[in-house]
Amino acid sequence: VPGGMKARLILATGENVVLDTLTLETASIWEAGATIRKNGGVLTYENARKEEVRPMEVMYNTLEVPRGGEYDLVLEDGTRVWLNADSRLKYPVVFPGSERRVMLEGEAYFEVIADPQKPFYVQVGEAKVQVLGTAFNVSAYQEDQQVEVALLRGKVGFNLPNNEYVLVPGEIATWDKGDREATLRKGNVESIIDWKTGRFNFEDMPLDRLTVKLARWYGVQFMFEDETVKEFRFSGAVTKYRTLDYVLGMIAKTTKVAFQEKDGKILVRKIE
Repeated sequence: VPGGMKARLILATGENVVLDTLTLETASIWEAGATIRKNGGVLTYENARKEEVRPMEVMYNTLEVPRGGEYDLVLEDGTRVWLNADSRLKYPVVFPGSERRVMLEGEAYFEVIADPQKPFYVQVGEAKVQVLGTAFNVSAYQEDQQVEVALLRGKVGFNLPNNEYVLVPGEIATWDKGDREATLRKGNVESIIDWKTGRFNFEDMPLDRLTVKLARWYGVQFMFEDETVKEFRFSGAVTKYRTLDYVLGMIAKTTKVAFQEKDGKILVRKIE
């Protein structure tokens, strides 16, 4: 079955709150100068004090979304973040000082509230995305070889250990963590962020990348009978709330592969 609204909130005290098992659809928590409200699948932070917080008082929360989950978050400055499956975001409860900085592992789509006096940064390991007010997607899973930033609107800087790039709408920057090389290209940013609106949009995507995305959403594991099958490519779009059987059936109809359950995993094999 497809994933759904699932997440775990780790408070500054270390306390864990499993959001999807809260009995109340609407609930609130008081934390370090902010009120945290859960309303359906959205977590919202409201700064109760409306004042500057000294750096020594900064307290962090972490929102963890498991495999087979997704969740929306509104930070205390009004910035909205959509977290994809198997992702983790660490952020201040209330933004202090002259900047706003969050740390991401996984994939997220950001709509940042503009504040030229207080730039917004997304830290992804050694790389950093700097924005003033914009909408963009960051994919930075630890197990992936690449970090990808795709800009929908506005302007962002992609700061790397040895270089810096400035993206304009419609551009995608990719950094290879192995050879530490980066590329900047024009692309279909809308298809990259379709996951946020409930769709899988696969555009000439090799099966090894495609199955990784399916594995995170459906909580399954894939294995390939033949290494050459990983390079088979597939294009298509489907709502991600369909069952996995439906999605795999669609792929099998247009690609020379078959899927078979074996030892609790899904075997991908070539059809001659």
